[in-house]
Amino acid sequence: MLSITYLIHLSGWLLQGIFAFGLQKPIVSVEFLSRVVDVLDWGSRLWQNVSRDDRGCIFDWSFIRGVKRLQIQAIHSVSVLNSVLAKLLKHFSGTSLATRLSLHKRRIG
Repeated sequence: MLSITYLIHLSGWLLQGIFAFGLQKPIVSVEFLSRVVDVLDWGSRLWQNVSRDDRGCIFDWSFIRGVKRLQIQAIHSVSVLNSVLAKLLKHFSGTSLATRLSLHKRRIG
């Protein structure tokens, strides 16, 4: 069974991933959730023949599936963000920085 230190660390990564997603920081969220998924996949392979009482419920397929769903949502958000940024760069690629800033100021103010 994992020591309490590892469980706290893993829980911290999971919470940071969830909070980052909620704060609209999908790249940070993907990083933390990917770490959690890696550890959970490793642990489920390592302790696949150990009883649930001894290994803990975090290595159950349902828990791992839930974390992977969060990870997929964060990855999707990153891809949407990259798509929007690519469109903006393409749109403004022929203009100077001063022109872009003046356009931005007119939209804001």
